Order: sequence, then C-alpha cells, then structure tokens
Amino acid sequence: MSTKKRTVKIGTPVPELPESGRGTNKPAAHWVKVAEAAKAHAGQWLPVQVGHLSVNRHREVPNSIKTGRLAAFAGGGFDAAFRDGTLYVKYEAPVALAVAR
Repeated sequence: MSTKKRTVKIGTPVPELPESGRGTNKPAAHWVKVAEAAKAHAGQWLPVQVGHLSVNRHREVPNSIKTGRLAAFAGGGFDAAFRDGTLYVKYEAPVALAVAR
C-alpha cells in the first residue's frame, strides 16, 4: 500500500476559456528554409531530407505541413508526402479569383 498523499488542486473559475499557448513560437529555421524553397519552385515536388528527424517523424510531417500545424506552413497552399524514405513538399500558389463587375 502506498502512503503517498494524493491531492487535487482546483483553481478559480474563469468565464472564458483562455487562449492556447500552442502555435505562438517562431517557426523552426529548417522548416522556414523548406517552405521558402517550395515557394521558389511552386508546382514542383521538392525532395527534402532533414537529418535530425527520425524516419517516423518524417512520416508524420506531411500531415503537419498540409494542415499548417508547422508554423512555417501556416499560410496554406502546401502539399506533402513521404515516399521511399524521402519527404516531398510542394507549394501551389493560391489562384486569385477574378470578380466580375
């Protein structure tokens, strides 16, 4: 039997849910480089190897790029896929819609 005392701390109620602290960090420099390179070669798949990421993280990154969870890709327009050990990133420039007057 554990004699460790278990406690629960209940805070003061708040009328509104506070803003999340997530996503307030600066984008990582290596992802900024990838986003800039993809924009420079819009419409083409850019093969990317980020040496310090594990293979499993490379596999997770495409979804983070597509959804903008990685701050460098938050503006949208990016696609990503993982193929044969390589991460591919593509930027599609948004198409401006002409408004008829």
